[in-house]
Amino acid sequence: MIFEIISNLWFWIFYYFIFYIFILFMYFYKGLRETFFLSNDKYDNIKRRIAGIISVIMFLIPPLVISILPQNRLSYHNIFSLFGGIIFFIGLAINITARRKIGFIPGLKIKDQLISTGIYGVIRHPIYLANSLLVIGWSLLFAGTISLIFSFVYLLSYIPLIYFEERILLDEYGNEYIDYRKKTPYAIIPRLF
Repeated sequence: MIFEIISNLWFWIFYYFIFYIFILFMYFYKGLRETFFLSNDKYDNIKRRIAGIISVIMFLIPPLVISILPQNRLSYHNIFSLFGGIIFFIGLAINITARRKIGFIPGLKIKDQLISTGIYGVIRHPIYLANSLLVIGWSLLFAGTISLIFSFVYLLSYIPLIYFEERILLDEYGNEYIDYRKKTPYAIIPRLF
């Protein structure tokens, strides 16, 4: 019974979107965000770690699992796999570079200053780009039709998150963030968006 559920493609798509809606609510409602990340009780660090780890798991596990589940596969699987592997490793390199600057789980690192150098001097949200490349590359690696469609939906799903996150950063850093946005005009894709 449980194996049938976790091997169902639609279960993982539903699972991802439920968590995505929860994240949007967290960005939208300051009280909810403070409960998970900014409260000052003695369990604050533990709550932040758990919330950060869960968010990484919930954002990356579903699209990676969706790619390996049974579905129609594209023709010329080898070409797509090679291209997908390259994209995946580019995403991995960007992810490692960005996380070295901001921390493995950004919500856990208390930042006393705005990080605007290195890869953050090129785009404002390199982890979102990296995650999208990881998911698109992984989908191409397995050449699943539904997983490829989902990977592009995954990329687009970052647009509302960027909007809400930038509002939070604007509140937190004020004019410093306005200047940073002017110096680094691209949110996720250099020279495009």
